[in-house]
Amino acid sequence: MVMKHGANEGTRSRHTVRNVIVTVVVVLFVLVATGGILGYHWYKQLYAQAMQVKALEKEAVSLMQRGDSASNEDYLAKIEANLPKAQQNTAQARQIVHGADWNRAAKLPKVGGDIIAVQTLADVADTLISDVVPQFGQVVSSLESASLTTEDGNLNLQPISDASQQMSSVNSTLQQQVAVLDSVKEPVIAKVRTQYDDAVAKIRALAEQLNGISALMVTLPSFAGASGARTYAILAQTTSEARSTGGLVGSMGSLTMNNGVISVNDFYADAQWPTNSGLSDVTDSQATLFRQISAGLVYGSVVHNMTTNPNFPDVAQQANDFWKAASFGGNGTDCDGVLSLDPYALQQLIGASGDITMPDGRVLNGTNTAQFLLHDVYNELPVSEQDTYFAAVATQVVKNVFTDMNVSKLMKLSDVLLDAAKGNHVYMWSFHTEDQQALRDAGLTGEIGTDPSKPEVGVYMQQMHASKLDWYTSRTATLTQSNETTYHVHYTFANTLTSVDGQAAYIVGTDKDSEGVGQSVERVYLYAPAGGHISNVSVSSGSAVNSVNVDGHDVSTFQATIGPGESVSMDFDVQCASGAQKLTLRQTPSSNGESNIDYQY
Repeated sequence: MVMKHGANEGTRSRHTVRNVIVTVVVVLFVLVATGGILGYHWYKQLYAQAMQVKALEKEAVSLMQRGDSASNEDYLAKIEANLPKAQQNTAQARQIVHGADWNRAAKLPKVGGDIIAVQTLADVADTLISDVVPQFGQVVSSLESASLTTEDGNLNLQPISDASQQMSSVNSTLQQQVAVLDSVKEPVIAKVRTQYDDAVAKIRALAEQLNGISALMVTLPSFAGASGARTYAILAQTTSEARSTGGLVGSMGSLTMNNGVISVNDFYADAQWPTNSGLSDVTDSQATLFRQISAGLVYGSVVHNMTTNPNFPDVAQQANDFWKAASFGGNGTDCDGVLSLDPYALQQLIGASGDITMPDGRVLNGTNTAQFLLHDVYNELPVSEQDTYFAAVATQVVKNVFTDMNVSKLMKLSDVLLDAAKGNHVYMWSFHTEDQQALRDAGLTGEIGTDPSKPEVGVYMQQMHASKLDWYTSRTATLTQSNETTYHVHYTFANTLTSVDGQAAYIVGTDKDSEGVGQSVERVYLYAPAGGHISNVSVSSGSAVNSVNVDGHDVSTFQATIGPGESVSMDFDVQCASGAQKLTLRQTPSSNGESNIDYQY
């Protein structure tokens, strides 16, 4: 019924469900604290019932805690044994909050809406434990009994295709519960509203997590060529030289999947690809921002600057343009999609799929890969070997990921991909429209937000000094809420380089661009959320701020020079659409996987 082996996602999901339960109980207590409005008798009744709910939920939580389990396998076996009792408890708690006293209170003015909101939260929490999690476990259990690897070590897609259909049904139930929450009016009482918002955020986080896992499973068969061979261009991004969606594209290769059989093809350095091949897809507003204001980028003309655009589907379209134009690429034909894996994503995948040994004997693992590919390689290897080395790493990683597959490995890889996608370290776009929603649900598409109800402000960086100084760039962001729809953002980026001595020019740059060695020159793009705008932008360096509209998105941009040991900060306000969810921030990925975003609300 529930996953028994290698289920990191299952473990995390149950922790999230536990947190939701605890938050629901807190909301109940806050609500009964307002009992004077309801009358002394009702107050006593609600208080007694809340005490009972607390006991039921506390036991349910204890049944789902790890305890002294020595491994995930033991823990998940314990979960499977205890889940029926936990389900019994949450069902009883749900029954209590729908009792006569609660239902009567739900009809009262002022507090009635808050009662209904709490009841809904209890309903959803019970549904998660009693319905969604068990169904999810059943799908994974069905995969455990099947072989996911063919005799020659390739991916066996049939069991995954069968499971993907079941997972779609599970996800449908999950999304129905999210829709129920979205339809409920937010509580009026401040303390109730605070706890309610926190609980809803946890439920949405769980929904996104399970939705992402199901999306990966749904899209994997078509991605792996179940219905015919697929060829994907692969971008090798170097995030130590920042671009909006990651980093400079040092090389581009391709991957072919045909009914689970994987072929990783050659990579070619950026200078080998035909120039100007992407210009036909550069819009007028993109040209204004990425060619005129950001002088020197020649966006659309060269492969290495494709990732200047923070909207990855646009990056993918340019990648296809270059792919199609090259005789050693598509040679007149389109690719099926585009993948991008930066060194941090490669490091995480190596950690999940096993160490790799390079031809020179170097062993890359889950802790040293990013450091080597984003910094050390420029000091240790000749320029002529650097792109080749990166391509060799990507080739081995992709092969390791898709061979000798089992459920444990599948769950571990899904965990890595979803986490990497949240930090914008991995992207995938398919030119097959039937794939796009599943990829979007998994958070892999790297699209700029277009839904005013889910506001997202973007902070994207472009290194203008030819160097790898973004390895030394440290960024922190703090978001505070001014009122229901307005937020303030304080953002700092620092150059942590202490000395240029002994560093290759590829890392610290030269002074040929009128910038000193070791000086980071950052072009910053601030993208307003859909349905909102940015105002009051101030930069500590005194940089002039330009405002433009790019393909329907309001963008503010400036450029700042940061010397070794120096930092630059910026402040700005964000106005979101009325009734929108809490503001989130999307940014250019860091080299080390850290986001350093502090949401103080």
